Amino acid sequence: MSTRRDLRIPVLPTALTLGNLIFGFMAIAKAVDALLWSGGAGPLDPYFASRIRHGCWLVVGAMVFDALDGRIARLTNQTSPFGAMLDSLADMVTFGVAPAFLAKVTYEHALRALDINFKPGIVTALCALYVIGAALRLARFTADSEPDSESHDTFSGLPS
Repeated sequence: MSTRRDLRIPVLPTALTLGNLIFGFMAIAKAVDALLWSGGAGPLDPYFASRIRHGCWLVVGAMVFDALDGRIARLTNQTSPFGAMLDSLADMVTFGVAPAFLAKVTYEHALRALDINFKPGIVTALCALYVIGAALRLARFTADSEPDSESHDTFSGLPS
């Protein structure tokens, strides 16, 4: 008899979680694109604004994947510690890092365009505080989470 753990990965819930992660990454990439390719027309630069808007919509799209992955895993009885950890990592990128980065890029771009003197370190610190809060919230949720469906019917704490 083997005591080796079952290392099978449920395909559908994992694919949905990875969809969440990819959308989060793409939102960050859109913010970088906005910085690199903006025409310098200030906060009203249509290319910059459209890239930031696309990044925000990608975060919203990721919410669909995030809402489905856990439900599908519970419906198909495929919950696992692996899935919970992967979900938290994906959520950290999509709902922690991506919004903070989009906010930092947008705020600093607008201040530069308006020729307002600012301290980028303060903006970075404020965005980092948001990322820290998201990480703590997600770690707590993952540590306290139960695989049963009833524990996911209500929400406890603050959303990211």
